[in-house]
Amino acid sequence: MPAPSKRLIYQVEDLDAAARELKHRGWKPDGGRFEVPDGPCMNFKDSSGNEYAILQMTRPHLLEREFLKPRRGEEA
Repeated sequence: MPAPSKRLIYQVEDLDAAARELKHRGWKPDGGRFEVPDGPCMNFKDSSGNEYAILQMTRPHLLEREFLKPRRGEEA
């Protein structure tokens, strides 16, 4: 994705089932499945060329929890 750009990300309950449904409706995968901190993700393009992503939140708010942890040498 060229910078600067943005992409809508939709949360889904089941990434594989949602991907199958989107493919059935004619959406084209834009690359394969990949991982982000919150869980597995896939990019798609619709018939008009609009880009979207779907995300299954298997590790919700992982980064936020990590940033809230006290660092070594800091008080809790």
